[in-house]
Amino acid sequence: MQTRVRQASQANEHDQHGTNSHSTPNLTFLGFSANDEATGGALLNRKDPRNAAGEVVPILDRNGEAREGVHNYWTNQGKDFTGLDDRSRLKRRVPRDSVLNYVGDISICGVRPTLAQWIWMLNLVCFLAHSAAFALTLWLSYYRKDMKSLYGDEDPYLITVFRISATWNNNTRDGYSVIAVSNDMPLNVAWMVMAFFLLSAIAHLWAVTVGAFEIFFYIYWRQIDDCFMFWRWIEYGGSCSLMSMLIATSIGIREQNTLALIFVSQWVCMKLGLLTELYSRPVIRKDKTNYGPAAAVGRLGFYGVPDVTNDPNYMHILSKDEWEGDRPVRDEDGKVIVPKEGTRDFRLAQRCSNYVRRMVPHVLGIVPFTATVVVMLYHFETSKYELYTSTNGTMQIPAWINAAIYGTFVIFSSFTFVQQIGQALPPGMYGPFSEIMYCALSLTAKLYLGALYMVNVLMAEQRAASVLGSEGLESTR
Repeated sequence: MQTRVRQASQANEHDQHGTNSHSTPNLTFLGFSANDEATGGALLNRKDPRNAAGEVVPILDRNGEAREGVHNYWTNQGKDFTGLDDRSRLKRRVPRDSVLNYVGDISICGVRPTLAQWIWMLNLVCFLAHSAAFALTLWLSYYRKDMKSLYGDEDPYLITVFRISATWNNNTRDGYSVIAVSNDMPLNVAWMVMAFFLLSAIAHLWAVTVGAFEIFFYIYWRQIDDCFMFWRWIEYGGSCSLMSMLIATSIGIREQNTLALIFVSQWVCMKLGLLTELYSRPVIRKDKTNYGPAAAVGRLGFYGVPDVTNDPNYMHILSKDEWEGDRPVRDEDGKVIVPKEGTRDFRLAQRCSNYVRRMVPHVLGIVPFTATVVVMLYHFETSKYELYTSTNGTMQIPAWINAAIYGTFVIFSSFTFVQQIGQALPPGMYGPFSEIMYCALSLTAKLYLGALYMVNVLMAEQRAASVLGSEGLESTR
């Protein structure tokens, strides 16, 4: 098929819009600011910035002299194997204010990574850490010791799960008798620990993979620009629910329906976090930038001012400073009322009310999380009290169990503040801020809980049921 090239807009349109009518907002995040040179969509596809004459702007040393062979970015050719050809049908014109183009002041050996590259490196570190933790858990559980001589053919990490069996019995006042019987579906402590490490490793591997290739730009980086990081809530729905169920079994909650409800409640909590992001959208604006005839993009080769109607590779500009619902006040003619300088205008109140509306799913998500925590803590503290009274205070639950339940719930609770603070920020900051914070908190929570179980359960010579039962009790004397 012969390629068609769209000619640039007419001269009067060029004069009307200028070379870059849509200016990038003066928005910074942790020292990062939008750079004039676009990546073209690829993570590593950077170009050296040029001055008005088209000359490459060098990096200067402390004496103000140009440093030879040093570039601002990881690659300086503007092309690499992760990118797409400019005339590919999958090529998209990435806006200059995308997270891919935010450059900070921190340099590594003379190279200043973009904010996207820092996020990508953080995901890589998290992938390696979770993968190493998974491998370590597997080795400590099944390969470090002679399982056959210690336990025979029995898996020492199985925890019996019970179900309530109600038998109709007219001889009793209640009409039936209730006993707890095994449901014949035990839970494996070792594999539960490995499972939440593995789920996180897969999620970070996905981010590292799709984040590196321009062909997946819309799936990952565009969604960060759009403040909709759906992948994290999918992973959290599994890993956080597993961690909660693991803690529940460790404190003696072994009834199948209760465990199932704890799992589902945490899953619902995560999905309400997803709904908060789904409901919170940045304002969309038309891209009126005149890119000129040298910047043809896509199979049809559109250039000049983007054609929103006919260009299949067109992308809207996502506002970096305004959420949908941050409605300005207008007069009776429909014109925006510009507030006087130095006054707190009505728009501030409008933004506050919009923030409250957008946070409704988040607030609803606190309910199932709190219910789970209350049920587990009530059971835990009641068990501690009953143990104290039955042993006259001579025995106590191991200290690491207290650290596991209270420490993990404190870390879990900190996740809520990320979204509460992030949604109050401009949309240009929410995506990078939340992605960085959630990666760090997720890694902290899993390594913290996983390490406690590795040291106290998986490395022990006793069976998990014994360690988490009477044999694990500590003397207070």
